[in-house]
Amino acid sequence: MADPNKDKTVLSSTEMYAFSSVFAMACAEENRAYAEMLAQKMPLQVSQKVRILTENCTTQTLAATQAKCGDEYSAVTACLAKNRREWSKCSALKESLDECFGKNVL
Repeated sequence: MADPNKDKTVLSSTEMYAFSSVFAMACAEENRAYAEMLAQKMPLQVSQKVRILTENCTTQTLAATQAKCGDEYSAVTACLAKNRREWSKCSALKESLDECFGKNVL
């Protein structure tokens, strides 16, 4: 049986937090549908479609972020890793990433 996680991108909690606001901007509709799917306890056939759409949006958004705003994404990730308990120290860098994404990807 094929491994369903073989081609999936796995992010650390630091990487996910760095990416979270960009994800929220780019994948709002998919995220809303996913949350609704969970709340409504939709059938597997529907939930798989929504999950795949959400995963695709996430993967595409991460790739676009790394391609168009890689320096900003790396800076946020490094800052978050360095300041594990004080992520507020990285808010200016996170805002720079959001601005870059808004200008260059959206």
